[in-house]
Amino acid sequence: MEQSEAYQMGYMIGGVLGCFLMILLPILFILSVVFAIVKKSAGWSIVAVITFLIGLGFVGLSVFFAIRENAKSVKEGEKIEAVSSAGVSYALRGPSHWSKQSLGASEADVQWGNLFREEYLATISEPIVDFDESFDLDKYAELLSGLSSEGMEKLEKGDINSSVHPLYPARECRIEGTIEGIRIVYLIVYLEGEKDFYQLMMWTLPSKEEKAFPIFRKVAESFREGADLASLPTAEEQL
Repeated sequence: MEQSEAYQMGYMIGGVLGCFLMILLPILFILSVVFAIVKKSAGWSIVAVITFLIGLGFVGLSVFFAIRENAKSVKEGEKIEAVSSAGVSYALRGPSHWSKQSLGASEADVQWGNLFREEYLATISEPIVDFDESFDLDKYAELLSGLSSEGMEKLEKGDINSSVHPLYPARECRIEGTIEGIRIVYLIVYLEGEKDFYQLMMWTLPSKEEKAFPIFRKVAESFREGADLASLPTAEEQL
């Protein structure tokens, strides 16, 4: 028998025994208390005390393992998506409920999100050297925000505002519009790195904006280029 199968069998047996004890111990405790009172028996009183202590210990162990598993799942659920190709190296930290997605953005470095929560992210990096020397982050944000809104109906494009980031110049823009009859709201963050411009396009449904946008901003704030990956914030600090 393979180790994983043995582990699963042991886990099942342990679960069955745990359920059995959860049912048996309260019954035995109640019966022992009743017999101790009715028969005034010291033996049944001892049984009552023992079953109570065993039950208390069982509850304590259950709470301990539940807390440990929860902490383990939180730690394992931390998501870091790193990009390293064609001279581009950067990383983002996202919530545990995000995973890799296929969003139809073939030019994107990262396609990430959650289908059920309608939270999505696609990132694009472009070398600064490919633009004119006078081309700065504000011009990049203006250009890309116009391209991002192409093909949208009932467009509502917000102003391009400064966005807070601990390391890089950043701008953000909120864009809302209809695509194939569905209303979509975007939060797009533009960053200027050492050698590249970055576009972090994040979107959701209007009804989910209140919950999604704070997550989007935290993900954008976690962005780090290759030389700065050591300063990538922990999940406790970031999300």
